[in-house]
Amino acid sequence: MKKLTFIIAACLPLTLGQGCPNVINIYPPAQDLVVVDLPDWTGLSFENDTGWDLYITYYADGVLQDAYVYDGESLLLEYPCLDLIELVSEDDIDPITGLVVDSFDLTGEDFFNPDDFVCGDAFILNFDPFTIDVRTEIVDLQP
Repeated sequence: MKKLTFIIAACLPLTLGQGCPNVINIYPPAQDLVVVDLPDWTGLSFENDTGWDLYITYYADGVLQDAYVYDGESLLLEYPCLDLIELVSEDDIDPITGLVVDSFDLTGEDFFNPDDFVCGDAFILNFDPFTIDVRTEIVDLQP
């Protein structure tokens, strides 16, 4: 059984802009999200099934962001309505030694509103050990 420990993430955006998203404590996000009317909200979730800890770098509406997701866990972030999510890189990290095991360039893995998600959705990006591409899942949070 997977678990999600509450993660208090220090947000250190590399540029000024939106600042820190809100961290929500839910796993697995697709099963536990409650349908509510959140039209001006985008939930962005990173689900880690790789066997390693993940350090993910991405742009949220042009603002460089990063997230650390422990092996077997999921991190759900709340943003004001996003137009574009652009993945940059994934580093797989050994949870015992803290050393980078592998790195992947995810440039070109871009997701657009309304083509891939819309405001009010929880957009779930699943990272697994078998592919470099990211599997996505949408949870419509609007009743």
